[in-house]
Amino acid sequence: MITRNYEPRGMYILDMIFISEEPHVVFEWKQREDGQHIPVVYAPVEQQFLETMPAGSGFDFMYRLAVEDPRPDPEE
Repeated sequence: MITRNYEPRGMYILDMIFISEEPHVVFEWKQREDGQHIPVVYAPVEQQFLETMPAGSGFDFMYRLAVEDPRPDPEE
């Protein structure tokens, strides 16, 4: 579940990266001139709430708590 301003916004599939061995979900990527993509908006998640998904499910993990999207709400 993704929230903005602590209001539920829905379920989304997001990329996950590790920064200093800590998991973060990525909300926005930016493509550099050399073609590489870098995360520009991301939020930390607690590893203890990551559930490993079964092989063949198409997903690696499911996060069991809501994650606050740090971007400003476009409706405001």
